[in-house]
Amino acid sequence: MELSQFRNIDFEQLQKTIDASSGINDPMDILKMYPHEVLESSPETMTITQLYKSKFGNNILFYKRENLKDESYKGITIWMEYDTSINGNIEIIELKESYLCQDGHGGQEWSAEPCN
Repeated sequence: MELSQFRNIDFEQLQKTIDASSGINDPMDILKMYPHEVLESSPETMTITQLYKSKFGNNILFYKRENLKDESYKGITIWMEYDTSINGNIEIIELKESYLCQDGHGGQEWSAEPCN
């Protein structure tokens, strides 16, 4: 996937929630707080989670779910660039989402356009 297939997400409220919590130093904890639409899984749902460093040395979380049990969404991908603040909490630098839609509900390729 390319970043051109993602849309920017306003993460101000999510960052406030992280800052108000204590000990949020694992990006997987952020996924539990993340306000993306709750999309039901099915036995066929595939989830990929990758943590890696960008070429600039920042941390990247890549979280992708496909074959969702949802009327509109076939898949969603979350891309988050983050660092660790002085107090040890995660500080989001950039947050993006990409979507894969069910037939008749939008694009059949990963794109920045939410499904309808």
